[in-house]
Amino acid sequence: MSKASIPCREPAFLISLGRRLRAARTAVSLAQAEMAARLDIARQTLISYETGQTDPPSGLLAQICNDFQIDAGWLLMGSAKLPVSSKQRARGA
Repeated sequence: MSKASIPCREPAFLISLGRRLRAARTAVSLAQAEMAARLDIARQTLISYETGQTDPPSGLLAQICNDFQIDAGWLLMGSAKLPVSSKQRARGA
């Protein structure tokens, strides 16, 4: 199966995923540069993920879920609400 035929890799999915990545980042009060540094990626790379221009690797998505205690179902599919506690927001994960 080619990458183009996988529905989750379609542009609309990547845009939605990017919006959730940004929501997760802002929920823990991190600037793009801060989150990029924590993930060991370039700020421009994070921007390309948040804008839906680039498909983030699954390992990076797993790291975001783990490091920032984000539900994978929410991050990937938008199910439920962003599960970030006020304690996490106060300390930036």
